[in-house]
Amino acid sequence: MFTKQMISSEIPMLMSKACEIFIQELTFRAWMHAEKNNKSIVQPCDVAKVIMQTDTMNFLTEIIPNNLGDFSVFDAKEENIANIAEENEVSLSFTAGFMGNPMMKMDSVSKK
Repeated sequence: MFTKQMISSEIPMLMSKACEIFIQELTFRAWMHAEKNNKSIVQPCDVAKVIMQTDTMNFLTEIIPNNLGDFSVFDAKEENIANIAEENEVSLSFTAGFMGNPMMKMDSVSKK
């Protein structure tokens, strides 16, 4: 009985970590796709294309619209955000750390 309670109490933490790793991987792949297309902002169409091109994310294809033009609504809004960021010279205080390892450990990121 004690073992079942220990296991059941660890499941939320395990699922949380699994979701975190999945989102990091999806974000990294979308970022790589955006960078390959010389874009500075990851757009929903980048995420959709990564999902369609990756076998391990095949289970998500049903939630992607058939027409990727549906994502064009976001383009103007994200373009405005990019322009504002460039005007204000906004930059991250640390690099994302995705360059070397897509499954990076969050505790290994050094903040400046």
